[in-house]
Amino acid sequence: MCSETPAAERDCLDEAGPLRLRLGEEMSPVLSVEPHRQAVGAFELMNANCVRRPPVVDGDRLVGIVTEPDLPHWVGAVAAVAAE
Repeated sequence: MCSETPAAERDCLDEAGPLRLRLGEEMSPVLSVEPHRQAVGAFELMNANCVRRPPVVDGDRLVGIVTEPDLPHWVGAVAAVAAE
């Protein structure tokens, strides 16, 4: 199951919890994609790791973000090629 709010849900029971939350303690490692990666690679990363918006990183520079709405464009392109 993918969830973006486990820390928030847990800390709701403790009124001061969100104020003491340290991001480094709660964040999972960042999974990113490179600009040259094919769309299918980003799709597989997102599905396998429950990542909804992986950053696109070129070296140490953020160059974009892949979002779920981007994927239908890719699926449509794949379907068009397959239909030929």
